[in-house]
Amino acid sequence: MMNLSDVFQIRSNSLINEEALPVRTKSALDWERLSGPNRFMKKFKFKKRSNLLNFLEDVLAYEDETQHHAQITIRYKTVTIEVWTHVIKDITDADIDYARMVNEIYKDNNASTDE
Repeated sequence: MMNLSDVFQIRSNSLINEEALPVRTKSALDWERLSGPNRFMKKFKFKKRSNLLNFLEDVLAYEDETQHHAQITIRYKTVTIEVWTHVIKDITDADIDYARMVNEIYKDNNASTDE
């Protein structure tokens, strides 16, 4: 498993391999790292709006529980999530945990079969 310093070594605008989070998806590619501020970003696609709504409800409940909130954009059947620690404008362990949990929520909602 990578530690936080390893994550910072990943170049900007590169795709983060699931091992860096460490959760695996069938595509083996996961969250993209962007800069300005440094953050993780991932698009989740759904065939059914009902799966999208269930996913969002669970993500929002997790955010309320942890008090760690992301930027969430919804465009029809696609949800884009960008997460970073706003106070320091960078990626921290909280963001890595967030990405891992959102991957699990996506999987638990059977949404991964939508792609």
